[in-house]
Amino acid sequence: MLTTSRTRWQLMLPFYCDARHLQYTPDGHVLVVALDTILYFVDAATGAVLREFDTHHDKAIQHVAVAPSGLQVATASSDRTARLWDMASLECTAVLEGHNEWLRCVAYSPDSFTVATSSFDNTVRLWRAAD
Repeated sequence: MLTTSRTRWQLMLPFYCDARHLQYTPDGHVLVVALDTILYFVDAATGAVLREFDTHHDKAIQHVAVAPSGLQVATASSDRTARLWDMASLECTAVLEGHNEWLRCVAYSPDSFTVATSSFDNTVRLWRAAD
């Protein structure tokens, strides 16, 4: 049960947005929040939005994962793709295509070299996170 005395801050979202997924960076200082096709990078201590970034997925982001290295963030979307982003520049470094249905989940291996995706096509795929 969440009580008001335990709430540190609250991020007010646009009325039409649904926060699908969120994850802390490995250092715990930033919370990455997925809303529709947009990623928000939020200061975990204050709730201040540090960056707002449109991923240009064709449909909503269903899941987000931050690499244990802290160098990449991955997004999994209902557009049947996952995308890998350089955390510093927010440049897309890879579009992972091959699932036949929308993606449900994305995860990094502990060494940050492999990305796993799962889909409603009943498959799990493993991908190289970098070449």
